[in-house]
Amino acid sequence: MESGTYYINRYSLLNEKTKEKASDKLQFTTLELTKFNKSAAESRTYLDKWMFCIKHQAELLEQPAELKDEIFNELFEITDLETLTEEDMTAYEKSFERCYGAELAADYAMERGLEKGMQKGIEQGILYTANRMKENGMDLELIVSVTGLSPEQLRNMGLK
Repeated sequence: MESGTYYINRYSLLNEKTKEKASDKLQFTTLELTKFNKSAAESRTYLDKWMFCIKHQAELLEQPAELKDEIFNELFEITDLETLTEEDMTAYEKSFERCYGAELAADYAMERGLEKGMQKGIEQGILYTANRMKENGMDLELIVSVTGLSPEQLRNMGLK
């Protein structure tokens, strides 16, 4: 381990008078995330990879190539907020607020609201364009080709 990168520390209980270990079986290990500074590419061992995941999970938008492994695939699947039910999302948001405070929760809610708003705007733009195309006599096959959506998706969105 390089100098100054001691993020794994092991402690044993000692008798203050004799300086002997109280037990060979009792030991405490701490992992200090603030001292872990490796990138995903630099994380070679499973311990380093787990440390990287734990430290950076909240900010990762996608799974790094270096973490394409069955256990990490499962981790990223479990932590994908898009897969949560509405009830689970509500529970997550309440937990998030308790852990990180109202300010961070508000920032997260704002970001999530912006994402939802942008997605809604995109959908409305596609629907508007699809309706204009239809009004101008273009057939459904061309509209599907241009929008990239299926006829069913277009009807569900409200194509006239």
